[in-house]
Amino acid sequence: MSYGYESGATVNLVADKATKISEIIPCRITFADPAGLKLRFSRQVTEDHLKQIEALFPEEEVMQAGLERYLSEWDGESSILAPVLQENLFHFWWD
Repeated sequence: MSYGYESGATVNLVADKATKISEIIPCRITFADPAGLKLRFSRQVTEDHLKQIEALFPEEEVMQAGLERYLSEWDGESSILAPVLQENLFHFWWD
């Protein structure tokens, strides 16, 4: 219910995005609780994968989808999801 979003709608949104991410590049859930969800990729994420993943998140969904960490660490120039390349994981986070 972070940021006033209805929890059921947020769960549905994240489940949809996680499914679509797994269709772009295979991954598995390595952490899940009410504060976050981590997806670890089975092979190295590429720039092409990253562009496809970024396209899944229109600006109006970034906060509800739990991408605040990426937004708060963004340098304003590189890809907002640049840490995904280094970490080889995707982290939805609401805490």
